[in-house]
Amino acid sequence: MKKILFILLICLLLCGCNKKVKCEINECVRGIYPKESIDDSKNHKTIYDVLGVSGCYLFKEHNDFKDFLNEHDLLINQKIESKYSEDFFEDKSLIIYFGMDPNPGYKYKFYLYNEDNILRLEINKSINKKYKYPAVEVDRMFFIDINKEEIVNTTEFVFSTNISK
Repeated sequence: MKKILFILLICLLLCGCNKKVKCEINECVRGIYPKESIDDSKNHKTIYDVLGVSGCYLFKEHNDFKDFLNEHDLLINQKIESKYSEDFFEDKSLIIYFGMDPNPGYKYKFYLYNEDNILRLEINKSINKKYKYPAVEVDRMFFIDINKEEIVNTTEFVFSTNISK
């Protein structure tokens, strides 16, 4: 009996504390956009143009989300604004991933884990050759809703993107 308990303990230690976090993922092409893109209809700028790189942000509180928008001079569409109100942030948190794909044929898979109080988002992108169009850039924006109770002890947030062809 002691051997079985010892083997189970070793297996648990080797496996680590990698807990998959449940989430809801929604893609929204024009959910967030620069204020200046409204002022100048000939100069269509995206969030990618304003922030300069693909990015991923975690917002645990409504004020953090609003501060981010104000700091970068960004607007959100009315549907997004009503969904991610103060009421949403009472029991949920939000991750926003945005970037630019070289063509519209990319498919995304998201994996979200809570490991030792680190919230880890893995993004796997793969090209669907059937929909591969050269030189047609596409902005991508995903909103990931998470229950706060699943990440209550999280102290750090990291993400990685893997691209397969």
